[in-house]
Amino acid sequence: TIDSVLEVFPEAKIVLSKENLGRARKVGIDHVDTPFFMFVDSDVLLLKGSYKNINGLMKNGVGAVSCFAKDNGEFTQEIAYYQPNPHIVVSSTENMDSQRGWAYAVLIRRQAVENWAPNKYLCAGEDHQLLRHIVGQGYLWVTSYFVFAKHLHTIQSYFDFYHDMWNKQKWN
Repeated sequence: TIDSVLEVFPEAKIVLSKENLGRARKVGIDHVDTPFFMFVDSDVLLLKGSYKNINGLMKNGVGAVSCFAKDNGEFTQEIAYYQPNPHIVVSSTENMDSQRGWAYAVLIRRQAVENWAPNKYLCAGEDHQLLRHIVGQGYLWVTSYFVFAKHLHTIQSYFDFYHDMWNKQKWN
């Protein structure tokens, strides 16, 4: 993966870390020197035009714009994902936990997270803690349920679904 990144982006800065997921995200944040940055998980493919659409939602007062990533499998689409109405959901200090924060494809304002200090044991749910921090700083967290990304893994059954969850917990 590192070789592939450097092949496409020879100037990329690669930071290797043995930190858990929450602390690893913080390590990444600490190396950002631009006003905005994006977390994109390794099993997510951004679709053509996604950055333009996501960036269009990054207005003043918005700390993060998360986008929905559609799963490949019909099974998971039926049980794990839904498209709420309206298609844009906003979390603020008044409704901080009205949605789950997802960071598999999220554009973040660096200023909103530069003072984030995740617990050293935060190895899962770090994305929701990130939402809570950003909103707690007075910014909005916007989630777009228009499809801008695609999950590359496919889950075909309940067994696959729970096995995938188990593997993520073991990894965490």
